[in-house]
Amino acid sequence: MKSYVQIFTSIDNKYEAALNQFRADSLFSSNQTIYTDDDKIRIAKYWKEIILPFLELRKVIRSSMWKSFLFL
Repeated sequence: MKSYVQIFTSIDNKYEAALNQFRADSLFSSNQTIYTDDDKIRIAKYWKEIILPFLELRKVIRSSMWKSFLFL
């Protein structure tokens, strides 16, 4: 089993990679404020990639809370 430091580091790396990919998209470099349906689909795709590390982090925190509760 991985240590918590390795798990948190991998979650952080996944988040940073998704965020950098999000920032590098040409859609966000323009000053356009009206988005088409295709643009909204692209934004949703990036949003899912950014949110996944947080879901993984929540899973790790919940598992550690149960462990501390059971082994008091």
